[in-house]
Parts: sequence; C-alpha cells; structure tokens
Amino acid sequence: MRTEGLSLYALAAICLLLQLLPPELRGELQLQPGTLWQGEYWRLVSGHFVHAGWGHWWLNVLGIVLLQQLFGRYLSPRLWLLCCAVGALVVSAGLGLLASFSYYLGFSGILHALFTFAALAALRRERLLAAAVLAVLLLKTLAEQLWGPAPASAALAGIAVATDAHWLGLVAGAVVYGTVAAGVYRPATRPANE
Repeated sequence: MRTEGLSLYALAAICLLLQLLPPELRGELQLQPGTLWQGEYWRLVSGHFVHAGWGHWWLNVLGIVLLQQLFGRYLSPRLWLLCCAVGALVVSAGLGLLASFSYYLGFSGILHALFTFAALAALRRERLLAAAVLAVLLLKTLAEQLWGPAPASAALAGIAVATDAHWLGLVAGAVVYGTVAAGVYRPATRPANE
C-alpha cells in the first residue's frame, strides 16, 4: 500500500463529515446557480464536497482511494489543494454556463481534475500506467458526452450523473498541470523521486 500523499484521504474525511450533516444542511451547501447571484458564493466550492446519499459518497471515496494508490506520490497537499480549487471553480462556472440544472453536488468533477493532473505528472516515470489512465479518462468522458452516463453509475449514486462536470474536471486538471509544468506555479514541494 502506498503511503506517500496520504493527505488525499483528508478529502474523503471532509466529504464524510459533510455527509453526516442532516440533509437540510447539506442542501445549504450544494451548488444552486440561482443562489450565487444572492451572494452565496461558498456553494462554488462546498457543492463539490456534499453528496446525494451514501452510495454517491462511496463512489467518490473509492475514487479517492484509487487515486491515492495509483498516483498519491504526485499530489502534494499544495498540488491537490490547487487542483481542488481550480477544479471546483472551473466545474462550477462551466456547469453554470453550459448546463441547465437546479442543483449540483458531488466530488466527481474535482476527482476527474485530480486524476488528470496526477496522470499527466506521472507520464515521465510511470508511462504505461499514466497513459492508460489518461486514455480511460478521455474515452469515458467522450462516451458520456455521446451516449450519456453508464446506467449503473446513476443507480449506484442514486442521482442523475452530471457528465459535463467530468469533462470540465478533465480540462481543469490539464490546465493545472500545464501551469505547473510551464513553471507558472511552483509548489514548494515536488513529487517524490523527482
């Protein structure tokens, strides 16, 4: 079991703490486009950390665990915080501009940003694994745009899948990687063995 980057599990802990809140309080945290114009800007970030139910939460937590095991060493706390912040803003803004929805909740958009960033960062050292993950991400998001989400995803999550959040997250992760690779943003700590 990989132990580098264990701070990724803090994301699962945050989601767990918010999941334990009563549903009406979680509702105050979900992204609702109409409320942003009323000054409820926290929803741009908080909506990504609350979930529709335990099935939805488990899917995202399993994604965090997989991310930790595959690429935890490439995500220092500063980098995953940057990916989360940029991912939340890009996904929230993109959904607000592109999709008509009454609310959004869940971590999958940010999870796509984190996976994209980490796989791109891993390409030099773990070429086959990183390329495979990037290929799966690209094919999955393309398939979702062409044919919609896999029926099992919505059934497990207990909510309609916001597939636009996934490709927006993928774009956000690539943008964050590009800024780090170009030296625009230099994290204080580098991934192990670099």
